[in-house]
Amino acid sequence: MTAKGPTPIDPAPAMRDGRPLRRALQGMAAGCGAPVGWALIQAMRGITPIDDVLRDPLLYAYMLFGTMTVFALFGYYVGSQEARMRQLSWRDPLTGLYNRRYFRQRLDEQMATAVRESEPVSLVYFDIDHFKHINDAHGHAAGDAVLIGLSRHIGNILRHNEIFARVGGEEFVVMVAIGGLDQATQLAERIMKAVRTLKIAVDDDQPPVSVTLSLGVVEQRKGETLTAFLGRADAAMYAAKQAGRDRIVIDR
Repeated sequence: MTAKGPTPIDPAPAMRDGRPLRRALQGMAAGCGAPVGWALIQAMRGITPIDDVLRDPLLYAYMLFGTMTVFALFGYYVGSQEARMRQLSWRDPLTGLYNRRYFRQRLDEQMATAVRESEPVSLVYFDIDHFKHINDAHGHAAGDAVLIGLSRHIGNILRHNEIFARVGGEEFVVMVAIGGLDQATQLAERIMKAVRTLKIAVDDDQPPVSVTLSLGVVEQRKGETLTAFLGRADAAMYAAKQAGRDRIVIDR
């Protein structure tokens, strides 16, 4: 199977974010000030606000609902942009995957949940073998195409609740929240098998590039800190490299 590049993958659906709705409600509240402000202006001119409202209710209704609508739409737009910028801050700009900062935040939250629910979280931590050789032989643009194509291909075989992130130059991690070490090991095997048959197009003038991965699989231990957990995952991945690459090492 050939993966095309170097177009970045589509970002995953945004997490539910209440900012657009909150900003719309704030806009509606601000819009209520239009008829109130006009009534105060009329009062300064010596016209009783109640009399003015009764004399021209359609004008006040127009100001109220028209202004509320405009302000609500504007507020929703502002909130949507805020939500979009927040989501972009979670993303790796090249691959569109979650970045290291966001992944650590989610992992910390999931580890706390796992302790409460007695459902340990697992990690599949992996690295592209001989990635420097790809950059040296084909150029950095080809290296970027490999990162993008690999990210897209692996992302397509993951379940919606598995968090996939790029945490280093050619290092990636998947958080598996359900199923424990066995589920994570099965996922690592699927990833390795899928990548072995993958050919990534890097340039029209060059043949597709094939890659292999070194993978480490670990499960959260009781009382383990986030730093220690990630350290074990990293160590398992490097053990796979030292053992000859293109393999999985499971830290039990």
